[in-house]
Amino acid sequence: MLTYLHIPYKGSVQLSTDLIGGQVQVGILGFASFIPHIRSGKLKLLGISSSVKVSSWPDAQL
Repeated sequence: MLTYLHIPYKGSVQLSTDLIGGQVQVGILGFASFIPHIRSGKLKLLGISSSVKVSSWPDAQL
């Protein structure tokens, strides 16, 4: 069983800092701001909440 705790961030900068620093394990936000971190391997894209494939990430799970 997974347990989640909602942490209200004011923006993507704080969330990305905490994700990269290991303070939080999962984040849900528009992925455009995370593209550099995903490409560098610092973050892993688990999925995209869209009904259509995203051309820049064709292998991402919907």
